[in-house]
Amino acid sequence: MIDKGSQKSILALDVGQVRIGVALIKKGDWAAHEYLTLLNDEQFEGKLKNIIDEFQISEIIVGNPRNIDSNETVQTRYVQNFARLHLEKFKLPLQFVDEFLSSHQAKLILEQTKKTFTKADIDKVAARIILEDYLNSLK
Repeated sequence: MIDKGSQKSILALDVGQVRIGVALIKKGDWAAHEYLTLLNDEQFEGKLKNIIDEFQISEIIVGNPRNIDSNETVQTRYVQNFARLHLEKFKLPLQFVDEFLSSHQAKLILEQTKKTFTKADIDKVAARIILEDYLNSLK
């Protein structure tokens, strides 16, 4: 949560090899929201472009996986390469936010609801956590 409405629309991604969780905060909103989960396939870029256009996104935040010692992992390199190949072409500011166990944290949050959830739900909640961490770092 931020202490005044967001000055711009920001998108956050929790990038995985199968799915990509998406969260956003729209200009004027007070909090980050889970949006959806996209498949990491050949249609991803087109779907992401539609989201960027629809919400007039001005910045992309990407969770940068780290291990318990804050070191890079195989997944860190995968995410950074993914960003170079699929996100830089949108010509928007791109920020990496170190994340550790965001998916685990998301799963714990969803378990507290006592409702059935899917891996896709975990991914979009993880994206929201990444975006919240980024917004909190701006305070």
